[in-house]
Amino acid sequence: GVRLWVRPTGCGCAYTQVINAWNDHAPRWDNTANNPLGIPFTAGIQYDVWLEFYEHAGLAWIWLATSNSSAAVIPQSQFRVELMPATPTGLAGSAPASDRVNLTWTANPQATPQVSGYVIFRSTTSGFTPDQTTLIGSANTPAFTDYNRDSATTYYYKIAAIDTAGNISGFTAQISVTTP
Repeated sequence: GVRLWVRPTGCGCAYTQVINAWNDHAPRWDNTANNPLGIPFTAGIQYDVWLEFYEHAGLAWIWLATSNSSAAVIPQSQFRVELMPATPTGLAGSAPASDRVNLTWTANPQATPQVSGYVIFRSTTSGFTPDQTTLIGSANTPAFTDYNRDSATTYYYKIAAIDTAGNISGFTAQISVTTP
């Protein structure tokens, strides 16, 4: 799948989404199929491009070009692609005892070795922003037990996937679990 946003560099304005093919596992826009994308850019203006893509099979290609083949759209020295893991889904929790919380989630669809594990964040404040102060652990499988919790307390959790290069996915939606 592919999503692409653009905006004029330095404008401080929001990105405009020009491609949303997240559920298309082989999106293709090219002149060989006589189907150019045709994003309308203004000559002489520099643009910021924000591209997200994923490929479950572990192989992905990105090619950006213009109709003016002599123009260097993105010089090779400035082009960098970071493939972030997909955000985990299905985070759920339970408190089988007053001193612990069990968390489970759906395994990341990206195959190992791309995804090396998951990082778990906890807070007692709803709507918290995950950071080093709320990081409580990691897991190699889609399950985690948070021990030594206080009874009758509500805890909020978020998780993210991490890959072998250290890239971290987006965070899951927050869940809450109250210990008995």
